[in-house]
Amino acid sequence: MDFLKLHDQRLRWIFVMLITWMALFLGPVLILSLFGQLARSSSFFHPDGPSGVVGLDLYPDSGKVHLLLAAANREEELAQVKLFYRYWDPGTKSWSLPTEIPTQGQSPRVPHRGDDPQIAVHGSQVVALWTVPGTGYMGAGPMRTALSFDGGKSWQPGPNPSDDQSQGGHEFADLAYDHQGRLHLAWLDSRAGKQGLIYARSLDGGSHWEANRIIDPETCSCCWIRVACWQDHVYMLYRDAPVRDMRMAWSYDGGTHWNDCGWVGHFGWEFQGCPHWGGALAFWKQGRINWIGALVQTGKPGSTGIYFLSSDDHGLTWTSPVRLGDPNARFVDLAGDGNGTLLAAWNQWDGSTYRVWIAKSSDRGVHWTEPQPISPQGITTTHPRVAFCQSNFLVVWTQSKDGLQWDWNWISWPPPKPPSEALGVFHRKPFQPNKENPPGT
Repeated sequence: MDFLKLHDQRLRWIFVMLITWMALFLGPVLILSLFGQLARSSSFFHPDGPSGVVGLDLYPDSGKVHLLLAAANREEELAQVKLFYRYWDPGTKSWSLPTEIPTQGQSPRVPHRGDDPQIAVHGSQVVALWTVPGTGYMGAGPMRTALSFDGGKSWQPGPNPSDDQSQGGHEFADLAYDHQGRLHLAWLDSRAGKQGLIYARSLDGGSHWEANRIIDPETCSCCWIRVACWQDHVYMLYRDAPVRDMRMAWSYDGGTHWNDCGWVGHFGWEFQGCPHWGGALAFWKQGRINWIGALVQTGKPGSTGIYFLSSDDHGLTWTSPVRLGDPNARFVDLAGDGNGTLLAAWNQWDGSTYRVWIAKSSDRGVHWTEPQPISPQGITTTHPRVAFCQSNFLVVWTQSKDGLQWDWNWISWPPPKPPSEALGVFHRKPFQPNKENPPGT
């Protein structure tokens, strides 16, 4: 009997030591794995029910790429969206641990990709912006902001940039800082009677906003905007109406005066509805000339697909559109290194699901690599985003195996080890109409 008691005591002691060892050594590993540090597919927020990551935004600044994630549990009676801030450190080649952004009881409405919460960064200033529930279409409402002046370590509530006092929808926004630290914001609302493009500027990191300005009183109602800055120049790329082609507005003096640059690829797409397709911009310098590259999409029958164009006169004139990808390509993004190297990303059907595809140009969009998929097979992806960071591009997207639980994934391009076969470079032919029908949205 004494032997059995001694044996039980030893077993208990071994069990306790085993649990202690697991807590001390495996605990941190499990925690890091939970936050996506050990796996590129980052199931960042896994509530009990289907949802997960419902929105994201990228912003490059000061040698880092900053990430805003929105996560929600749609099975809850009142779905609460949480916002998290992270950044990519090229030195460690990893993402920082997430910091939750306090929303002060003003949680975002459950967004959908293409109408994501937004982030902009300038040095130690970080601004997050989102839409709360309201009386607008699909429950959209006013905007809210959170501000950080210490690089995202602490946050404080900021003001609503809109001055119309409306509880209606203020959506599809984008934020960008210029090189002097002026913050530029554009969004869509219906203050002019129809959905239109609205602009506001802040000179103090979002603490105060100047009076709103109507840039275009009638636009497409639900396609995302891109705001981008190059030196003192500010550009807004958006989808117009009633002709659903992309259009550009340009300010040469930091947002004080605005010019209508006209179409960015005039396909003449007449469509009674909203395709939920925005565009993307990138910049580079060639000698003394500043160039703009644009990636746009059209659904015009016979021409459907995504196209690259470039301009050397601030968007007043453009080169002939060059097709990238198949006619079913959609949800585009574009980034550059400032010297003419570009990476385009989009979603494209591979016969079973939509995957993330990319193509790279090393000569300002004249030649492009053969498009290739970079996301896992058999997993549905949507809305890739691209940013350049020092010597590499980061591509980030959301994905799902079952269409219910969504997480986020990423890749650094080019990969650490080159592929076994070099990508074939070829010269894209000028725009030629085709006979394919426009894909569904």
